[in-house]
Amino acid sequence: MDITVGKKYYFYDDRAEHSVCVANVLNVLPHPEREDDSLIVYRWYGKHKQRWFYGVTDEQTQGFWTDFCQKVAKKYIKKQH
Repeated sequence: MDITVGKKYYFYDDRAEHSVCVANVLNVLPHPEREDDSLIVYRWYGKHKQRWFYGVTDEQTQGFWTDFCQKVAKKYIKKQH
């Protein structure tokens, strides 16, 4: 995965509706334990609770959930906009 600061991506977050959110990437940091991984700092806006949620995840985890996020985004998120 190639994550760029300032762009939006579909990320897995179990706090979001259908466990997928449209995340704004705030920063990408080196992982403290794995040299081949990065930490991604992101935020997303919750439509139900009407506030910003913040999170940190690693690139490998989001890579694992990529297919799931794309399927959910096609089915639920794009219909809402």
